[in-house]
Amino acid sequence: MEIEQSAVVGHHHAMKEIQELKITLDQTKEKTYVTLMNPDAGVYILTYKNPVTDAYIPSEKIPCNASASTFASAVSEYYQDTVGSAVSVTKIDLDAAGAPTLIAADVAGHRYEIEVIKLIEGVSTQQILVAKVGTAA
Repeated sequence: MEIEQSAVVGHHHAMKEIQELKITLDQTKEKTYVTLMNPDAGVYILTYKNPVTDAYIPSEKIPCNASASTFASAVSEYYQDTVGSAVSVTKIDLDAAGAPTLIAADVAGHRYEIEVIKLIEGVSTQQILVAKVGTAA
């Protein structure tokens, strides 16, 4: 708030007040988590259920030990086609108890966090199914 005072006392313009209002919106982007425990050298696909058409749409094949960028490449087409947005994927290594770990010898699984970059109305999917399509030889 800002107050200005004029030299003319008692005049209706003797004091001027300016108020500023600041509004901050807290907007959260949609995040989906895919957790894979005990990964092998196999490959799997995610099948998304489109929330508008109820159609099931498969991702590209994803290696069980995929990097975040490989995972993002495999699922990005679904998000682009369905909600018109790119995604950001973060990979977190997990220990046997499902807790995050930075120790390579303790890694027993991975959690992929998929964040839709654009704010969307509703949800990007109704359901995600996981199917293994190949295993280690």
